Amino acid sequence: MNKTDITKAPPNPGFEVEITSGGRAHDGGQTPRVALTLSPARAAAKARARRRTTLVIVASALLFGAIILWAWLSNPNTLVPSDAVTRVNGEYIYERDITREMDLERAVKDLGKPATVTTPTAALALENLISRLVQVQDAEKAGVVISEADIENALATFSSQFRLSTEQFSVVLSRYNCTLADMRASLRDALLISRHISQNVAISGKTADEKRAITNEWQTRVSQSARIDRLKPAGSGPAPRVGSEAPDFTLTDIDGNEVQLSALRGRPVMINFWATWCPPCRSEIPDIVKLYKTTHKEGSYEILGIATQSDNRTIKSFAQEFGMTFPILPDVDSRTTSLYHVLPIPTSFFIDKEGIIRDVHIGVVDSTTMEKWLLAK
Repeated sequence: MNKTDITKAPPNPGFEVEITSGGRAHDGGQTPRVALTLSPARAAAKARARRRTTLVIVASALLFGAIILWAWLSNPNTLVPSDAVTRVNGEYIYERDITREMDLERAVKDLGKPATVTTPTAALALENLISRLVQVQDAEKAGVVISEADIENALATFSSQFRLSTEQFSVVLSRYNCTLADMRASLRDALLISRHISQNVAISGKTADEKRAITNEWQTRVSQSARIDRLKPAGSGPAPRVGSEAPDFTLTDIDGNEVQLSALRGRPVMINFWATWCPPCRSEIPDIVKLYKTTHKEGSYEILGIATQSDNRTIKSFAQEFGMTFPILPDVDSRTTSLYHVLPIPTSFFIDKEGIIRDVHIGVVDSTTMEKWLLAK
């Protein structure tokens, strides 16, 4: 056997072999690589798939955006103006309206109102505006109309009461940042409500007391049916509402004893706002008296009857007539009535043992409601 000469170069195989870390062999570029190609049908199918994916993504984005937009627009508070305080049946009351109401009151007081008439707080001014607005809305719904001539006649009459010309009255108003336009708007509302009451609230031929009672019933009715959204507090604080702590107060009863709400913690409390001239109040008081006499025990619960008037003699006589043995508290300066933002009467607040308001009842309260909040274990 012949020995192989290892120094002799091996024969050329016709291609180069390159060993790399992966052990891959290639032909040194002598043989061209073949690029993969798709058939027309396959390429069209892939294009359709890409379009479908794009459409799904776009549709999903649009749907998500529509949901977000719907949620934003359907929120009743989304587009609320920053200076809006309250919304009454969709109509806003603004901070500037409250300021104007207070300024007009100051101007009129300066022109000769009795010294006993106090300028309302911002909270009370707001309640006045709410009450006026629901009444104006009811009048407009009934088709009551006030002409410009009616307003001008009322303005002239109002000015003449103080022996002022319209120009002089305008100067007085300007001291309080008010204008004749502000006064015209206020007079227009007053005329609208007055005409609505005389035409549609059935007071014709009634006595003064009967007219006042019928008007109060109408005011209660329109207030109960109104959609009132309180967006922020005005001045002295927000109106008490269910779930909030009942504002504390101290009043003196008809026997001269001080009664403080916070001192009654540990027992349910009913606060009933009423007046001697109010027929609905008269109709509910016998039930309140009966419940108190038959179920009240020391420390069990308490009923506070807040009279929204200052005539102590009339209140005392009224309490004796109906046998009211629970605390009767005259609200002489209307501070507590204002604190609780009460306008229509009767209105009752039910407060639990921890001092939290659990129910607010506008109108005549019934025995079932009282038993639910005062006697429930």
